[in-house]
Formats: sequence, C-alpha cells, structure tokens
Amino acid sequence: MAPPTPQERLAVAEKHAALVRALILHPGTKFKGDKVTDPASTNPTLYNVIDFAMSTYIKYLLPVLPVNATKNCRALANPWSYDDPEFKEDLDQMAPSLYPDMKTAGLMEKWNDALGRGTLIQMIILDKSKHAMFGGAFDFGEAVEAAAKALTNK
Repeated sequence: MAPPTPQERLAVAEKHAALVRALILHPGTKFKGDKVTDPASTNPTLYNVIDFAMSTYIKYLLPVLPVNATKNCRALANPWSYDDPEFKEDLDQMAPSLYPDMKTAGLMEKWNDALGRGTLIQMIILDKSKHAMFGGAFDFGEAVEAAAKALTNK
C-alpha cells in the first residue's frame, strides 16, 4: 500500500475533526471545568464514543499532519477554535513539504489504525445494534450521524 499523500491525510483528518466537533457539541455532552467532558454527567455511550473518536484523532491522525495543524487549519480545530471569529488560519504551515515522512516512526501503522478505527466509529454510531459495544442505546442525532457517514465518503 502506497503512503497517503498530504492531501489524503488532510481530507481524512478533516472528516474526523468534524465528527469530534459534532460529538462534543451534541446536546447530551456535559462538561466540567474548562471544556472537559464530564463522564459522570454524560451518557456512557456518548462519552465512550467521544473518547474513542478523540483518541483516534489525537493519537493516530495528528501525528501524520504538520506540527500545530489544529492551530493553523480551521477545519482541524476544536469546536471552540473552529467557531472563533478571531481564528487565524496559516495554511502556509500546512504545505505538503511540512507533512512528516510516512516511512518514519511507525506513521503508516498509525494511519492504517486510524482508518480502521474510523470504520469502527462509523459502525458504532450508525448501527444501533452496535451501541452496546460502547454502553447501550443512544440517539446520536442527525449532525453526528452525518459526520459519521462522511468518514468513508471520498
């Protein structure tokens, strides 16, 4: 399998970022302190899916992007930065030459894991019979379901 291009990596990361934003902004997501998801007040299924989606994004996708990608590209930002009118994109910092070499530090393994985890996240959200894997029945709503469907759309 050929390494993904910078454009392919960015496209997948943008879809995952959109899903994470939709999950965090779901009305059932409750927070404690400074925008930290509260596991005690958030439905367990929603919380577990948020945790899985965020860890996929942070641990598996961000490493295949340029340093500080979430600060330089609005489409990769968290919900609060994404909606901040003061957000300053610096797309020069997203130039293809700034993407890490996929042949180093196990990045192909991270990439492949991210794709597999994305398929699992999509399945969990869209197939109600799979909700039990993450805590039980839950209505993710249209925004989350649309973002989940987009994960595998090219």
